Amino acid sequence: MIHAEALAPIERFLSAVGLPVTQASLSDDSFLPGVVVQHGALIVDPERLGSPGDILHEAGHLAVAPGRLRRHLDGNIDACAAALIADPDLKVTEAETRQIARTEPQAIAWSYAAALAAGVSPDCVFWEQGYGGQHGGAPQLVMMQVAQGFFPGVQGLVRAEMCSAPPPFGDPADPAPFPQMKRWLAA
Repeated sequence: MIHAEALAPIERFLSAVGLPVTQASLSDDSFLPGVVVQHGALIVDPERLGSPGDILHEAGHLAVAPGRLRRHLDGNIDACAAALIADPDLKVTEAETRQIARTEPQAIAWSYAAALAAGVSPDCVFWEQGYGGQHGGAPQLVMMQVAQGFFPGVQGLVRAEMCSAPPPFGDPADPAPFPQMKRWLAA
């Protein structure tokens, strides 16, 4: 695991915001090596984890999901979200559908803000095997776009009223725009 020093601060931060982490042995077939979401909870296997930043990314999916649906998230978040939207018993609203249907950009932006709030380098989130790096992408470029507020996920967090828009998009007089957060969990 790279950035091993970030594991404990990340776990403490997530517990403090209401997303506790449980450590357990996981199989090799988890969606993301070393971390799984089970019934809205995070389970981590430090022996299989590539970087603790991956925990923040999965936590970001949980954080931006509608609160009443969070405990229903399991495994592959995108596939699970589609199943939740289609579940007639849950009666997912249009607003909830918009909120849960595309959590990836918001989870990326949230994980950047969360890394800073946890006191760890965002490099643990945007590492060479994360965010497209395994396919020749540029995780550092994504991190730069998020940091400058030009990444679409930042605007998703603003629409969810989790943060204020950073300059040049928001009020230049706002004392705490993104990456400062008004709240860590979506309503």
